[in-house]
Amino acid sequence: MTQRIIEIDSPLFIAEEQAPPGTDPNTFFPHRHPLALEIGCGIGDFILQRAAQFPQHNHPAIDIYNKACLKTCRTLDATRLDQQPRQVRRLHIPAPLALPERAEDPGQTDHAR
Repeated sequence: MTQRIIEIDSPLFIAEEQAPPGTDPNTFFPHRHPLALEIGCGIGDFILQRAAQFPQHNHPAIDIYNKACLKTCRTLDATRLDQQPRQVRRLHIPAPLALPERAEDPGQTDHAR
C-alpha cells in the first residue's frame, strides 16, 4: 500500500521511526498509567471523549493512515490548552506494533477499541 506522507507538526504526534518494535508505549507520556489503546482513530473525537472519561489512563491512538493521523492531531491541537488531555498521543504505526505485548507489562492495557 502506497500513501502520500503528509508532514505532521504536532507535539502529540509520534512517527513510526520514533516507536521501533519493543518500545513501551508509556515512554511517550509524562506519567506511567494503564493504557487505553484506540486502533483506527479517525478524526480524534472518540479519543478525546475517552481521555475525559478515563483521565487515569494513557491513551495512545494509532492509525496506519497518515491522513487520519493529521486529522486526529488537528482535533487534539485545536482543543484549548487547559482542556487538552496530556494523556493522549497519536502514533503513526501499524496496529500490531502497538499491541500490549510491546509494553513492559502487557497487563497494563485496560481498554482497547
